[in-house]
Amino acid sequence: MPAHESSLDSMSAAASVELAVEACLQRYPANHIYVAYSGGVDSTALLIAAKNFMSGCPNTRGRPNKRGGSVSRLTAVYIDHGLAGQSQDWLQHTQEVCLQLGVALEVRSVDVSPVGNLEANARTARYRAFAEVMRDDGVLLLGHHQLDQTETILMRLFQGRGMQPMRNSGILGPCYFARPLLPLSRAQLVSYVDHHGVPWVEDPSNFETHLARNFLRHEIVPRLSAHWHNLHTAVQRVAHDLHAGDEALIHALRGLPKKVSLELIPTAPAVRLAWLRAYLSTRGVYDVRDAELFGFCQQDSVLTQVQLGRVGVQLHIYNGSLYFEADCYADQPASTHIGIGRILELPHGTLQLEVVNADHPLAIPYKGAFAVRFRQGGETITPARRSRQRLKNLLNEHRMPPWQRDSYPLLFQADMLVCVPGVAVSETFAKLQQSTAQENALWVVAVWEDSHGT
Repeated sequence: MPAHESSLDSMSAAASVELAVEACLQRYPANHIYVAYSGGVDSTALLIAAKNFMSGCPNTRGRPNKRGGSVSRLTAVYIDHGLAGQSQDWLQHTQEVCLQLGVALEVRSVDVSPVGNLEANARTARYRAFAEVMRDDGVLLLGHHQLDQTETILMRLFQGRGMQPMRNSGILGPCYFARPLLPLSRAQLVSYVDHHGVPWVEDPSNFETHLARNFLRHEIVPRLSAHWHNLHTAVQRVAHDLHAGDEALIHALRGLPKKVSLELIPTAPAVRLAWLRAYLSTRGVYDVRDAELFGFCQQDSVLTQVQLGRVGVQLHIYNGSLYFEADCYADQPASTHIGIGRILELPHGTLQLEVVNADHPLAIPYKGAFAVRFRQGGETITPARRSRQRLKNLLNEHRMPPWQRDSYPLLFQADMLVCVPGVAVSETFAKLQQSTAQENALWVVAVWEDSHGT
């Protein structure tokens, strides 16, 4: 274990770390705490504080939080990137520490692409693994601290990406993530860990200054700190102000539907980029790269339809509107049936039949359940007072977004397309049924409610 790096009062450091972790955990309705644990001093401090939080629980169900939930489980998560020769030694170290603290450990190995930015690729693989581990109502704690925030802001500034700070919290997979240690210095964390007598390891690559972040940490930040003694406090203040601006925009956009008129979206590229990022944040999408969004902004004024495919979602521009779509349109049953009194639940909406008067413009005579199928190609229908139409042309005429057409529910009787809900009914079918219908025959209308992405 490295030698002491600070003469900070250990009791003061302990209070700061544990208060920061407790304040963080009180904000989440989580019953399971996950700690991203690498064996380094930052994540070790986080693991100890989370363990102490659990140990202070008033009962076996866990310590209650402000949203009414309770914390009952703690799991350390170690991600093996397979990039360092010491990875097996570090794994053994994490196993020993978790055994010492009485904390469950989950280990995941990931494959990191060597093509492009290795650090970015490792980060992407790591967060994907975290999302896969968290399978229940939980929160993932990350051990980033004050120096990490300073480095991140400087890195992004020098890379021309703006002064975008690390977020204090957000959504990852099915759960939340949070960084409770951002206000604290590394020296406080070292003092806290040393006070508890828990060993920690140092990654030798942290001192390789050919890596951009390490160059900042060892060559640039110390010189800045020597001249501006309040550097980290000042950067924290900037980060807080930037977060406040982002949150204000997100708050203003929260509640917008999946379909937004382009007239409501700023036209200046930089402003539109910020608007799109905030809009995506309201839907829990954070890891879209600036380059992808910028490319989207550049194209959408020219093309009638553009798509940004990432993290299971797409953005489209079609017929003067922006669409946000989750990637589940292909998950339809091959065929099913629907009758009166049944609500058919599909991955992107609900379909039901409602009894109406015969003069309803989309009324269908009802003598039994209809088959529900999806577009295969070549379907035709004869709407009222019109000649036979190809389904493809009819959907295009009604401005149905092209990516939704193959998953739009269609009603069939035998092999005849009877109804395209909300669009058209077959006059041929209606006449055939009317010729044999009784005076008290039932008429229904197919009601489709697209809930996907709302």
